[in-house]
Parts: sequence; structure tokens; C-alpha cells
Amino acid sequence: MARRIGDEKDLEKLLARRRENFKEKVRFTLVFSAIVAGFGLAYSMLGKAGALGPTNMSTLPQRVLAVCLYVVGFYIFLKVAYRYFDRIFFKFRTNTWELTWRRFRRNNAASLGLLIIITLVIIAIFANVLSPYPDPSRTVNYDPNYALKHLEEPPSKAHILGTDRNGRDMLSVLIYGSRISLALGLSVELTASLIGIAFGSIAAYYGGWTDKLLNVINDIVMAFPFLLFVIVLVSVFRQVYFTIKIPFTGIVIFDSAKMFALWNGLFLIFIALALLNWSGVYRVVRSRILSVKEMEFVEAARAVGANDRRIILRHIIPNVLSPIIVLVTLGIAGVILTEAALSYLGFGAAEGAVSWGRAIFEGREYATTSKAFLVFFPGIAIVISILGFNSLGDGLRDAFDPRMKR
Repeated sequence: MARRIGDEKDLEKLLARRRENFKEKVRFTLVFSAIVAGFGLAYSMLGKAGALGPTNMSTLPQRVLAVCLYVVGFYIFLKVAYRYFDRIFFKFRTNTWELTWRRFRRNNAASLGLLIIITLVIIAIFANVLSPYPDPSRTVNYDPNYALKHLEEPPSKAHILGTDRNGRDMLSVLIYGSRISLALGLSVELTASLIGIAFGSIAAYYGGWTDKLLNVINDIVMAFPFLLFVIVLVSVFRQVYFTIKIPFTGIVIFDSAKMFALWNGLFLIFIALALLNWSGVYRVVRSRILSVKEMEFVEAARAVGANDRRIILRHIIPNVLSPIIVLVTLGIAGVILTEAALSYLGFGAAEGAVSWGRAIFEGREYATTSKAFLVFFPGIAIVISILGFNSLGDGLRDAFDPRMKR
């Protein structure tokens, strides 16, 4: 009888602890959401500040300082929030990500790559604040009279990195161009990773004719000359215009001209790269799942009645995420370089758009003249970004492998 009473008390204590933990989670979520909303409001207020121009360049240092204070405040908030998050949500668990982070920090090259990427992300997010001139890609911000007086102007006090052949400030072009490069690289790699994970999981888990069919498709994709196929696809579809309408209504549900003009003409490149970049993730996921699916924890999940979808999503894929993260990080650098190459060949961003590759394309005629800065500065931006992503990818590969000793 006394033992039964003791068990009931222990159960009541356990339920009370769980209720209190649930209340802590709710409080943390509400406070975290409120503070994030406050940072979002502050960001919108920064963005609404008056656009800089040739007459008020003196306000640029103050805006850079405001961005630095914003980033430092947000970093401190995330650091404090992570401690509470770790205490509340991982109270009875071992956080393996923290061990990975400790191994990652020992790699100086990887830390430098992470710093470069964080800097690029901050520049892209706060482009409207950090740019000395308004968005060069918007026609409302383009003054033809002012531009004609400053065509291909070398670096000066008014234009720190000079102006391009259209009279636009080169520093503003590079700052706003970082948005296109980072967004394109991240979106292409995430889309390609989702395709590769889906196909690789299905092929490895079910095997048989499904595995053979997907392997054939993967071999066909890998057989295409990558850059040549993208050039052909982009050049063909830019000349083909068609619409899809609902019968008997005339309502247009797809217009190729409008679709392919999205994202300054880079939507076609996004589709082409996403359709061709998934094979690497597919091979890695398939090989890892073939070795994981026969392990004891998968057999245990199958024994308790878990269906195939739950086994794949909850038990198998989390154990193959580390190589996927490394591939995505390294792949972003490849996408940025491919976009630059396509833009240099004239198949990238449309006329008037701002991207690093487009800037090199427009300044290629001056590469061997005194105006080589038109090519030099965009090239340096591409090199630095690729160096950052490659260093980060190598560091993540070593950090996820506990056998690597640093």
C-alpha cells in the first residue's frame, strides 16, 4: 500500500514537472516571438530611412553604425535565447550539435569562411541601408542626366569603387548584387537537395525496379554537359512563348513570357540548375541509406508498427543530414560561379539587372585598359564569396566527422 502511494506521488511530481516545462515552452515561444517582431519593426524603420544620394554621403557612416549595433543586439539576443532554448527543450537530451560546433570552432579556415558568409548575408539583408545609392536596378532610381556625367568614372570620394558603363555606383551594384547571388545559390541548392533526398530515399529504401529506374534517370542527368545544357535550355526557352488557358474561359494560368522574366530573367537559370544539381545529393543519400536502413533502430521502428513514411522521415533521413549540409554549402559556391559564367556569356541576368556576373559582362571590354576596375571589383566579390562557402563546407565536413582530429 505504501509503495502504491509512493508511485502515485512520483507520478504526480512527474506530471507537475511536465506541466511546468510546457508552461516554460509557451512563455519562451511568446517572448521570443515578441522580441523577433520588435527586431523586424526596427529593420523596417531602418529601411524607411531616406535614400542616400550624391548630396548626403556623409550619413553613410551613421547608417553603417546603426546596422552594426542592430546585428550585435540581435546576436546577443540569439545567444541568450539559445541558452534558454537548450535548457527547456533539451533538458533530458544530449545536444550533438553543440559537440559539432566545438569541433568546427577549432578550424580557423572554417571560422573565417563562416565570418565571410555572415558578412555577405548582413550586406544582402541591409542592402537598402548600407548602399550609398538607391537600388540601381530600379528605373525610378536612375537619373540619365546624372549618369551621363559619370560614365565609367574611376574610384572617387562620391563613388568609392567608381561607376559602371551605365553611370551607376559600382559599390551599390555589388551590394545589391549580393542579394541575387546568395538567393539564387541558396534556392537552387535547397530545391536540388529536396529532389535528391526524395529520389535517393525512395531508391535506397524500396530497391528493386524503383532503384533501377531512378538510377537510370540519374545517369541520364549526369551524362549532359552541365554548362552547355543550361545555355541551350536558357537560349531556347527565351525564344519560345506560349500560354496555358482554362478551356472555354480564356483565363490564363501560365504565361511563359511573364514566368521567364521573373527574378530579372534568372528564373530560367534557377529551373535549369535545380534540375541538374540534384544528382550529387541523390548519390550520397542513396549510398548512406543503403547502409543505414538495415540497422537495429530501423528494425525496431518497423517492429513497433511504424509505416514507411515515418521510418524514412523520422529515423533514416536525420541520420544522413550531415553530408547533405556539406554538399549544399559547397554547392552554393558552384551556383554563384555558374551564374557568373552564364552572365558573362550573355545568358544570365537581363539588361539593367544588378548581379556580379552581369557587372563582369558589362565591363569585359575594359579588362585590359585603365578601366579594369569594372571587372576587378565584381571578380573580387565572386572570389571572396566562393572562398567563404568552400572554407565553410570543408570545415563542416570535418566537424560532422568525429574521427577528424584538429
